[in-house]
Amino acid sequence: MRAVWGEVVEDKLLLQRAYSLDGVAEEILFVSGPLLVGVVVRCAPPAAGVALSALLVWAGTLAFALSPVVAGVRPAAAKPAARSGGRPRGGRALVQPVVVATGVGLSLGAVDLLVMAFAQQHRHGDDVVAWVLAALSLGSALGGLLNGAVDWRTSARVRLPLQACGLGLALLAAGLAPASAPWPWPWPAPASSSPRPSPRPT
Repeated sequence: MRAVWGEVVEDKLLLQRAYSLDGVAEEILFVSGPLLVGVVVRCAPPAAGVALSALLVWAGTLAFALSPVVAGVRPAAAKPAARSGGRPRGGRALVQPVVVATGVGLSLGAVDLLVMAFAQQHRHGDDVVAWVLAALSLGSALGGLLNGAVDWRTSARVRLPLQACGLGLALLAAGLAPASAPWPWPWPAPASSSPRPSPRPT
C-alpha cells in the first residue's frame, strides 16, 4: 500500500500526510482488532478468532488487489544504480530505516507478549489484554496524526533516529515501572478473571 502511495501522490508534503493516514488506518485496525477478539473469546472458542482473522485478511487483500487505483498503477522502469567500489549507492540509504524498523518491530512485538504475560501473572482476564493493546494502538494512531499534521523542517533521516530513541525511552520507563503500582484511574480496577486465594485464618 505504501508503494502505491508513492506512485499516486506526487507532492512530498501530501505524500507524508498520506503515509501518516495510512499508518493511522492500520492502528485503527489494531484498536478494533483486540476489542473484537475480546468479544469473540467471550462467546466462542479461540479458534473462531483465528478463523475470523484469516477471513478478514483474505477479504481485505482481495479488495486491495481489485481496487481501480491499484490496477491503474504501473511499475516504473528500473534505472541502473550508480555504483561506488562495486556496490550500489542506493543500498546505503536503506540501512538506517531497516535497522530502525527491525528494532521497533522487535520491541513492539515484545510489548504485546509482555502485556499478555503481565495480565496472566496478575490474574487479569483476556478482556483486559484486549483493552490494553487497543489503548497502545490508539496512542500510535494519535502519534501518526500528529506526525502528518506537523510541517517538519528537519528531514526524515534526522527525525527517524530521534523518534526511535523516544520510543526506546518510553519502553524503558514502562519496563522500570513498579508492578504493584496503584490503579491510576478514578473508576474501579477490572476484576480478576480467576478468584484469588483467600487468606489463611490465623
